[in-house]
Amino acid sequence: MPSLSDKDKDKMTQPKTINEFLNRSRSLAAIDMGSNATRISIVHVDAQGLLEEDFSRRYPLRLASSAFSKGYADKNDVAAILDVYRDIAWHLKDRKVDRYRAIATSAMRTLRNRQALIDAVREETGIKIEVISGKEESSLARRALLAAVGTMPPKTLFVDLGGGSLEVSLDKVSTSLPLGNVRLLTLFPALAGVCSKSDLRDCMTHVVDAVHKACGKLTAERAFGIGGTLLILAEHAPEPDCEFPTISIEALAAMSKKLMGLSAEDRQKKFDVRADRADILLTATAVVLALAQHFELTTLTVPRTGIRQAMLQDLAAK
Repeated sequence: MPSLSDKDKDKMTQPKTINEFLNRSRSLAAIDMGSNATRISIVHVDAQGLLEEDFSRRYPLRLASSAFSKGYADKNDVAAILDVYRDIAWHLKDRKVDRYRAIATSAMRTLRNRQALIDAVREETGIKIEVISGKEESSLARRALLAAVGTMPPKTLFVDLGGGSLEVSLDKVSTSLPLGNVRLLTLFPALAGVCSKSDLRDCMTHVVDAVHKACGKLTAERAFGIGGTLLILAEHAPEPDCEFPTISIEALAAMSKKLMGLSAEDRQKKFDVRADRADILLTATAVVLALAQHFELTTLTVPRTGIRQAMLQDLAAK
């Protein structure tokens, strides 16, 4: 796969004049190296500033497995990451992307050799990866949700559940916690397959304790979340008659009993999900049930958006 040459990167600039800016569409890309997968979204921006998706892809690159167990990316991780970013560089060039932003989140923040990995990707593909803080990750998630659902009144809980971290925001309280799906799976490996009620309860208690320590005892009147696994839970434990996909806490509690009796392979078949989703369905369930317990929730609304949408809006505004 070709990398981005200096000439290619020089072309990824703003038009030189206002008229040029107004009269041509632009291609923008957002690249998110998450803890459970890496994703790219490419959009066209027309003269009116409207964004139309041109291309998206999810790469099942679970960096969290090494980050949270060993603390560094080994040679196999590096080879897999370089393969992914070579493909991404090809798409950036093939679709004549003018501007992009590439970020990495919780798993990359944990890696001791992250700078060497960032340098290797830059040298091999020309793509510059930014490792963003949990605070910025939370801000991007919140802005993506606000863009999707509009202004939210007080007492609204915002949640971003990823592979490595859980971002929680309620009124003036905002925090990033090491409670992502894959990270929890390293602490509670039994939840990957058939397990007991006590296994689920132990994970929920761990989450409740961490959230209480960070946020204190708060009550939310409504809750919105983003995350691919949350969307799967909303599909299979839905609250009926809602504008956006919404998790019913009551239905999710009932679903958790079924999940505990299924292996990861059986979950793949029953819920029609990939292997790297099947083993974290119960950790995600534990997080949502724990949040519901702590913040006294009955539902969690999950609009189809994510931090890449906020990144693309930022790029379009520049």
